[in-house]
Amino acid sequence: MKNYKLFLLTICFSFVLPVNSQINVQVTNNNSSGAGSFTQAMIDCIADNTGGNITFAPGLSGTITLPAGSNPFGMMLNKDITITGNGTDTTILSGGNATYDVFFVANGSNLVVNDLTLTQAAASTGNAPCCGIRSSERGGWIGVHRNPGSTATLNRVHITENNNAKPFYARFGAVLTFNSCTFVDNAASPMMSSDRGNTPNGVQSQQVSNYSNRIDVVSSTFINNTGSYIFYTERFVRIRYSTFRGNNNSVALANFRGLNRYEVIQNVFENNTAGTLFMGFGNYGNTVYSSNHRKFDGNFFKCNTVSSGIINVNNYGDKTTILNNKFTTASDNTFVSDNGATKLNNVFSFYTCNSPPTDIALSSTTVNENVDSGSIVGSLSTTDSDGGDSHTYSLVSGTGDTDNSSFSISDANLLTASSLDYETKNSYSIRIQTSDGTATYAEAFTLTVSDVFEDADSDGIADTSDNCPTTANADQTDSDIDGVGNLCDNCINVSNSNQSDSDGDGVGDACDTDDDNDGIPDSQDVFPFDATESLDSDGDGIGDALDPDADNDGINDENDNCVTIANPDQADLDGDGEGDTCDLDADGDGFAYYNEASCGTIDKDASSIPSDNDGDFIADCVDNDDDNDGYKDTNDVFPFDGTEWVDNDADGIGDNADTDDDNDGWLDTIRVSLTEEPEAEIPVCKVLVDRLKNNSSTNLIETHNIPYDPYFYSRRNTSNITNMGVNNVPIVFGDLSKLKSISYNDLNSFGYIYSKSKDKWYISDQAIDYLYIGSLEIEFELPGTLRIVQDSKAFKKKDKHYPLFEYNSISEINKETLSFIIIDSQSEIQQDFSAFPNSILILKTDNENRLASIRRFFIKCINEKILNPIIIKNSYKNIDENNLLMDASTDFGGLLIDGFGDGLWVDSEHNKSFINELSFGILQASRSRISKTEYISCPSCGRTLFDLQETTSKIRSKLDHLKGLKIGVMGCIVNGPGEMADADYGYVGVGKGKISLYKGQEVVKTNIPELNALDALIDLIKVNGDWKEVSEV
Repeated sequence: MKNYKLFLLTICFSFVLPVNSQINVQVTNNNSSGAGSFTQAMIDCIADNTGGNITFAPGLSGTITLPAGSNPFGMMLNKDITITGNGTDTTILSGGNATYDVFFVANGSNLVVNDLTLTQAAASTGNAPCCGIRSSERGGWIGVHRNPGSTATLNRVHITENNNAKPFYARFGAVLTFNSCTFVDNAASPMMSSDRGNTPNGVQSQQVSNYSNRIDVVSSTFINNTGSYIFYTERFVRIRYSTFRGNNNSVALANFRGLNRYEVIQNVFENNTAGTLFMGFGNYGNTVYSSNHRKFDGNFFKCNTVSSGIINVNNYGDKTTILNNKFTTASDNTFVSDNGATKLNNVFSFYTCNSPPTDIALSSTTVNENVDSGSIVGSLSTTDSDGGDSHTYSLVSGTGDTDNSSFSISDANLLTASSLDYETKNSYSIRIQTSDGTATYAEAFTLTVSDVFEDADSDGIADTSDNCPTTANADQTDSDIDGVGNLCDNCINVSNSNQSDSDGDGVGDACDTDDDNDGIPDSQDVFPFDATESLDSDGDGIGDALDPDADNDGINDENDNCVTIANPDQADLDGDGEGDTCDLDADGDGFAYYNEASCGTIDKDASSIPSDNDGDFIADCVDNDDDNDGYKDTNDVFPFDGTEWVDNDADGIGDNADTDDDNDGWLDTIRVSLTEEPEAEIPVCKVLVDRLKNNSSTNLIETHNIPYDPYFYSRRNTSNITNMGVNNVPIVFGDLSKLKSISYNDLNSFGYIYSKSKDKWYISDQAIDYLYIGSLEIEFELPGTLRIVQDSKAFKKKDKHYPLFEYNSISEINKETLSFIIIDSQSEIQQDFSAFPNSILILKTDNENRLASIRRFFIKCINEKILNPIIIKNSYKNIDENNLLMDASTDFGGLLIDGFGDGLWVDSEHNKSFINELSFGILQASRSRISKTEYISCPSCGRTLFDLQETTSKIRSKLDHLKGLKIGVMGCIVNGPGEMADADYGYVGVGKGKISLYKGQEVVKTNIPELNALDALIDLIKVNGDWKEVSEV
């Protein structure tokens, strides 16, 4: 039995798609309207019967300004819609100059807005589209209307710089809720309003759900808001766990109107200025009412400035309860017109109030260009009537914050965050905030960049006057007098002051002979500045690439089956969509016309087919490798057997199957590594042992009485289908199914290189045989040896394209044509595969012990006499390259040396080139398919007369490009020639520093000094005609 070095890798992907009854729409740009915009997302959700969920693409940030004029959504939101931004600093909606309610919620629908900023509320004009709402009663952002149960809920929304009245309002039984929202620097008056709902009578008034019109504010923050009011409301309002700081309202922070219910619970009111914080008047609502329809419980009033008291009940004081509140300073414990309100457990204390900062000064607002990042622009100071306060500074968003990112603040110093350039930008706008720990003040500053003398190339000439500012040229020589010095002029002798260089090749258009760099000289290029066009076959002024009828045969290219060759008759013998005039294989039999001409068969007769032993669609009469084993027929002892090519001992058994290649009675052995010390193999062995231990517990069914000899190599008997089966070398699969589309360059990793200039494919020795593309399409002509496998659902009959069926869809297979069936190794065989003589099985497994599971399936195939070729597909995931190398090597290698497998498919997330190299490496190591130079060596022992590892490495460095050649490297004369077996050439130690060279088993040169031996070996290979230069391979 032979030992082999094996390589490979794979991975498996699985996806779970979410299911939602509503549509999901993603905003992909910041445009006001059009595809991918927020406006279009709203239109799509409203049009859907179930509404929808709107999100914003990851990484999308900035301000989205809604269109001016009437509402583009169709005004009324009568569907449930959820809008979720990427964060308040990232997703910003601006009402801009719009004149409508942005979100008009009615007819029992629900709106949810999460994690974004709302700014510059629209100015609503005109009456609403329903509900009897007049223009004076409308807002700008959200209006909620009508029973039953229309709602709007805002979560973690930042609301700032909204100046038009009523940006939020609720009417006629609607519910408006704010959770963890921030209201900063708004001047809307009021910020929110509600009216015209129903108020329950008597005991029922205690049930929140009985109030048909409600506003609920929870855990929110109100800072620096102005206007007459923040709240102007009736029916039911509840404000809980929120903070109001630094607001300045000319009348009241909140106007609670009429005989309705209001709850103000556990809030903080600090440094606010108003006529009164809370006022109530009017007789809206029912007259029969519970005693606590106005309730102030557990609030903290600190340092507020009011002229008419904190809580001005005015009417219905007997129905007001004020309890458990804390008031500081004389101003804060003033009640005006409480009219008998119930007051319990309130605490009054004196407190020295903090005065907020009122101004910021910056010691310098100018900075020189080109100073280092981190340079000081100026120092900051604050005007604050509280003389003992300390202040901290920060750059904040708001008016004038355009260039904040170009600066930073350290302690009380403003610093540059990058080097500034006067010529690029000479004025910057920033916004700075000062804080005394309690209150803040912010101000915008304009910074000026000063111009300084710049001489980037140090040639003594200022950059602004230098005709080569980045290249030193003190003499300023300018031969063509175009204002650009010779040293940096891309056309020295042709004037071109604009230095236009269309193709970016460093040669200006004025003197470039190929301006679009498409490889065609301008003198021959009909379109010298368009790299996508060079020809105009019909002379109509439209390049062939864009010409709807490039060959001017009266048939548009999109319908023309020969785009560049005129063929008005559109004859297409094989119906493959390619006209006979330009079809290399007009009869569709798989053989090009020039091959058929060489072999004497008829080009336009599909029944006239030349012989093709290896199924590679290269006729045997012109194929120099009829069994596709990588060895030319002239050098192949078995030219029609893809598994054999040499018979060293002439016993009629090819060396791959022969366990004693030299017929000396000793079984052949091969070292695992020729270029490393034997000790270096120990870690590899340990990994293999550990892997077997990890796979010891599986759910495999035991197999007894195996129908093959595991100690003697014998390829599993199969039928031959095209280039697959027992008489063919195993094929290699590639996988591009996870791409969005496939281009020429995507095939590079799999051994196919396309030359655009020559319109030719170059095929390497390690080029895959089949490419799986899933449901994708390939829109270009394939290289000659490559075949395509598609999912059966997407498969369309095309040349060299074949369908892949799931095992449960086997009934759909056309038994007359080549197809692939994917089956799990643990599946029970319920089909008579003999009924599918043209089908190839692709065998996969989810069992942890892949090798044992797949081997068990092969044994079942042998026992049940299934002769279809089988491709082994193994998938790996979450594994690094080293472990992948070991796992894949053992999984595939053990099967290949048992004679199982007519091809392999590695499914992996790793680099495709790496996967391809490993695939062919496994086949090479198992001697199933040779694609590069083969080396044979004896195990290193005490008789070895030179450094075996070092010498082998040197030989490989010079001979690795000689595909199919076998080189024996033997340490001594005792066993060397025998162990070289079927090597084409031998390099054998015969004395200290002395080497003998062999051709086959015959010694041809002896006692060559070791220093000269490698060159002598190369000369020997050349003399025998087996040498090729690297450039020839």
